[in-house]
Amino acid sequence: MTVVAIQTSRGQNVGVPGKNTMLVNGRPLFQYALEAAITASSVDAVIAATDIPEVLAFARSAGIGTLCLEPNITDGNHYGAILTGTREACRLYQDVQAVVVLLGNALGASASSLDAAVSRLLQRPEADSVVSVSPFPMFNPLRAFSSDGARLTTTVPAGVLKLESASNDRYALGTPWFFNGSFWVIRPVSILRNDGLPPFPWLGHHLLPFEQAPLMELDEEWQIPIIGHFRAGA
Repeated sequence: MTVVAIQTSRGQNVGVPGKNTMLVNGRPLFQYALEAAITASSVDAVIAATDIPEVLAFARSAGIGTLCLEPNITDGNHYGAILTGTREACRLYQDVQAVVVLLGNALGASASSLDAAVSRLLQRPEADSVVSVSPFPMFNPLRAFSSDGARLTTTVPAGVLKLESASNDRYALGTPWFFNGSFWVIRPVSILRNDGLPPFPWLGHHLLPFEQAPLMELDEEWQIPIIGHFRAGA
């Protein structure tokens, strides 16, 4: 039984150009998740799947696998990178039972959290994946609007907004948990099928939560001054 960690990262970022290699607390952002995977006792092999020369160079110096992604794979289609990395992992290693997918723009993965999440998936044969999530009640989906530039409409249909409790209560639907960018631990078959629940169908149909304190990935310029505080265990 083999557990393979794959970090996917691309060089052509739109929201924050160069975010994966940006220095955060003195180290490139991508290094945090890779080093967590390298030190996790549950992870048997690590692959850096990327088109970023700096990431590939670090991976080679650390003695871990590399997969140089072509531009057509790193053009914003995250599933393409995950699928390519998973196929490579299954080609290189026998009996891959779980794939740990890491992002290059987040600090929320630690060796202990990865070990706990892998253990959770392997102990639950009916589950397809384990997803790192954080509570963000201020972003209750009931509060979301859509705009056409001239008018706002509620993103959630009006009928759903008619709740017994006040729909503007941030806990009207319970605690809203969001994927926080730390990691996914997925069975390879779910990745290959890609027919699960939206918005991430590669996670399958039976998702287990791995609850963490508020953490987030770096996707917007306004996060740059604070991203260093969103680190696992901090």
